[in-house]
Order: sequence, then C-alpha cells, then structure tokens
Amino acid sequence: FGEALRPEFKDYARRVKANAQALAAALTAEGFRIVSGGTDSHLMLVDLRPFGVTG
Repeated sequence: FGEALRPEFKDYARRVKANAQALAAALTAEGFRIVSGGTDSHLMLVDLRPFGVTG
C-alpha cells in the first residue's frame, strides 16, 4: 500500500480512470452498449449480445 501513498500513483489512477471513460465513449460511438451507461472507475461492462457474442 505504500505505493498508493505516492503522488505519482494518484496521477496514474486519474489517468487510468480518464482512459476508461474515453474507451467507454469510443465504444458507445461505435455502437456498443455500456450496461451502466458509462464508467465512474476503471471498470465497465459491455453488452456484446447484439454482436452474437455469448459466454
């Protein structure tokens, strides 16, 4: 947990979140549906059923 206390880690976490939000926006623009409508963290659930992907 010591690494998480470093200022660099805070910046890294901010960039990870921003990248996830950009990815969610790009996927939405290409016709994918983000189940929650977007992301507030580094996680997202993409509904692939309309593309025939299951499992």
